[in-house]
Amino acid sequence: MQALHSLFAGSSSSSSLTAELNAQIITALYDYLPNENDLQPVLAWLAVMEKAHVSLSRIQSGLCVGHLPRVFSTTMNCFLSPHSQVISMAAQTLKTLLKECVGPNMAEIGPIKSTDAPGPASYVCKMFR
Repeated sequence: MQALHSLFAGSSSSSSLTAELNAQIITALYDYLPNENDLQPVLAWLAVMEKAHVSLSRIQSGLCVGHLPRVFSTTMNCFLSPHSQVISMAAQTLKTLLKECVGPNMAEIGPIKSTDAPGPASYVCKMFR
């Protein structure tokens, strides 16, 4: 997890990490999702997923927005953890994703209505269902 965290934290251009590879790694990380009761592994997983999504947003925001509903849903489950550190990290992760991945792209996403056709705005609606 530390190597992946460093990869995403250091990727400032698409030449070192393509959007497609970034998205594939995000998808693969769900296979290694720890139980919300496992303190250190879940903290590491949340940190890596946060960095991965922020990195993807910088490379290709539209692709990132498509990945947000799943990470939001998964991160919400962390609020069921008995560990206050996991709950705090989950809240911080969601806040960062909204600030770094959704906020800067609101002009591209456009108005959000629950009846929107598939697209960036519908992904934002799915994040809160």
